Amino acid sequence: MRTDRLALTLLLFYLVLLVVLTLRPVGADADSTLRVNLRPWATIGPALRLGPGSFPFSILVGNLLAFVPLGLLLPAANRRIGWPLVILAGVALSAAIEITQYGLSLYVGHGYRAADVDDVIVNVCGTIVGLALFAILQLGAWLFGRSRPAG
Repeated sequence: MRTDRLALTLLLFYLVLLVVLTLRPVGADADSTLRVNLRPWATIGPALRLGPGSFPFSILVGNLLAFVPLGLLLPAANRRIGWPLVILAGVALSAAIEITQYGLSLYVGHGYRAADVDDVIVNVCGTIVGLALFAILQLGAWLFGRSRPAG
């Protein structure tokens, strides 16, 4: 299996940072209610309508950007992983985060973090953006004759 050690190290650092950022409490108090959205586009649509400068839009962009590194670093770390597996990894990781946020909210008895199907949708889009960036970088390296040395 061909791996790139720097990309693998960056991927592991990214995953730890992602877990810390997505599972730490944010703006929750003991009186907050459990927040779950299982209806697709319930938060994406309003965020897009409110547009740049609004808090919901900034959350949307943040969720998108949070998963770009996964789509970029996973195929860089292991060249044998094809794009369907990268996208599946984005779905699985995002769903795991949302389920964990929901479970933690149930455990502590209040809205610790919101669990939202729209976050999964946007996170997977971020993974696809990262994957596209990886493909563009690979194409650029090929076009300009900069092949990578064997790892």
